[in-house]
Amino acid sequence: MVQSGNYLTLIHKLDAFTRRFYLNKLIRGSLITFGSILAVFLIYALLEHQFYFSTTTRKLLLISFIGLSAASLAYLVLWPLAKYYGLGKVISHEQAALIIGNHFGHIQDKLLNILQLKHQADNANGNAELLFAGIEQKTKEIELVPFKSAIDLSKNRKYLRYALPPALILLTLLVAAPSIIRDSTDRLIHTNKVYERDAPFQFIMNAEEDLSVLQYEDFLLNVTTEGSMAPAEVFIEIDNYSYRLRKDNDGVFSYHFKNVQDDTPFRIYAGPVSSPEMNLAVIKKPGILSFDIGLDYPAYTGRRDEELNNIDDLVVPEGTLLTWDIQAAHTEALEVFFEGHSSKLNAERISEDCFILKARASRDGRYTLYLNNSQLLQPDSVQYGIRVVQDRYPGIRVESFTDSLEKTLIYFAGNTDDDYGIRSLTFQYEIIDDKGKVKEIKKDGLAVPHPKQFSYTYAFDLLTIDLQPGEQIQYYFEVHDNDGIHGSKSSRTPVMNYRKPTAEEFDKKEDENNADIQVNLEKSLKETKDLQEDMKRLREKMMQEKKAEWQDKKEIEKLIERHHQLQSQMQEALEKFQENIQNQPEHSKPSEELLEKQKKVQELFNELMSEEMKELME
Repeated sequence: MVQSGNYLTLIHKLDAFTRRFYLNKLIRGSLITFGSILAVFLIYALLEHQFYFSTTTRKLLLISFIGLSAASLAYLVLWPLAKYYGLGKVISHEQAALIIGNHFGHIQDKLLNILQLKHQADNANGNAELLFAGIEQKTKEIELVPFKSAIDLSKNRKYLRYALPPALILLTLLVAAPSIIRDSTDRLIHTNKVYERDAPFQFIMNAEEDLSVLQYEDFLLNVTTEGSMAPAEVFIEIDNYSYRLRKDNDGVFSYHFKNVQDDTPFRIYAGPVSSPEMNLAVIKKPGILSFDIGLDYPAYTGRRDEELNNIDDLVVPEGTLLTWDIQAAHTEALEVFFEGHSSKLNAERISEDCFILKARASRDGRYTLYLNNSQLLQPDSVQYGIRVVQDRYPGIRVESFTDSLEKTLIYFAGNTDDDYGIRSLTFQYEIIDDKGKVKEIKKDGLAVPHPKQFSYTYAFDLLTIDLQPGEQIQYYFEVHDNDGIHGSKSSRTPVMNYRKPTAEEFDKKEDENNADIQVNLEKSLKETKDLQEDMKRLREKMMQEKKAEWQDKKEIEKLIERHHQLQSQMQEALEKFQENIQNQPEHSKPSEELLEKQKKVQELFNELMSEEMKELME
């Protein structure tokens, strides 16, 4: 059915009244909520300022404040605000009419009657013209009544007495004593933190920002007091035991922590004044728990690989592969610096406390291990040494012997040795012509019966070499080792040589020998005769005497010595004759004169060794 315009205007006025109704509740609730929240806040803050509640009490106060504030805000502010915007169920038109009628008594019945007639018209099955006519008439009668004036918003000023006093008190405290509100609020918010009541003095420590010490080291804690008074004694409590701090000056105290090994909680107190519990943190000192070194020796040394435990300095062959297996506590990284290198090497971390490092030994030097910990500004370090044994040169020695009958046949005897192994031994000679140029080079390999040391012999016949007069031969022995790092090294004996004289040199030598032989023959002939006469005379003298005197013994000794000297002279002459005879086939046949002289020397030598001379000597 069609509704009249006056009725719709009435309905709009009722809806506007409903919104004003809830606006009134919103203003009133806001003032009450604001005042009550401020009042509770001030009460809690002042109580906390006065009594310094425990953490539990402060938690209860904070929870109750949040609960009361939330409840008041929800019921007195948010609920009417939602109704104002038409959210949820609001008062009906009839309820609004009753409220308006209570304020405007002369329209109460008319307003309710209009709403009732409208309800009847909506439910009428037949003709409702009369009902709508009645609604229109009654609506005109009350259309000038201001429904909104039924609610006087200005009456909410009375609720300012709930909001203004707490606000003024809070403002006054914030200006006059802000610490009361600020400190109390801070304590109420931080409910888990323990606060102590302000004391007449407070403790100030030199290391408040960094209460830490390196493990096993000492720590000096300096404590000063500031305030209206200074305590005469200050104590420190550690593990429920109290110790008196040393008084260094008025208000200045100190305590010496010695050999700190673990974190140490403590508190400082003097009478009722106490500091919060503090902790001296220990920075764990890096340290080596075990130190194993694997030695992988070069294969050519023949040494079996081994592992050393907790060895400091090392002595290893050059080229040895070193593998450090280091167990280090409280170490985040491990570095090593080898003396003579430009940078550090990083060890491989294979587990929390285990580090592996590999390097090849190449030269002597020190090496430093750096144990890093992020809490230490400077890494801890430990130093060791490595002595690298270089592969030495092989050693070789030799002696030569010449056959007295065959001087061209040379015998050698010697020995050779090496620290790890001998690879080869050779006899080498070079033929050099009369102009000084190398004519030929030859080598002869010798057997190597033992890898490290052995003796050897060798025979060298110069006749096997077609050596011409004026040419010479240089010969020596050379040994090579098995050095697998720098390559095989060699050593050789001193160079020996032989030069074949020329015909002119042979003649000159023969002349020199002949001159020596001539002189020796003449002296020897005379000496032989004199020796025979002296020996006969002494024999006759001794046969006449019963006992040999001391002087006779001395004469006998002199005769024997003269005999030996004469034998040596004859032997020397024979050797020179033999040398001339051996050399002559090289360029000429022996002369008749030379053979004659040799015969005389031999006869004289035989005479010296005759039976008569032997009897005389006896």
